[in-house]
Amino acid sequence: MRVGIPVRVIETKGLSALARDGDDTVGVDLSLIGPVAPGSWVLDYLGAAREVLGPDEAQKLRAAVGSRHPVRTDRDVRARKTEA
Repeated sequence: MRVGIPVRVIETKGLSALARDGDDTVGVDLSLIGPVAPGSWVLDYLGAAREVLGPDEAQKLRAAVGSRHPVRTDRDVRARKTEA
């Protein structure tokens, strides 16, 4: 099962963003939610932001998910698709 992970946007360019997931930097597609400002929290699901989160909600979700979750990269997703 996959879950969305709250990430904090650190840089945007159009509808693409770089965001922090703990110590990792991940790419996030903003096409579904539109542009956001750096510092915003978004719910990342398989590399696409699904909604903008408030800081309190983001922290609660991060605590619920825990600091250990599978790394979700484009390469991982493609690999799983070819294995199926």
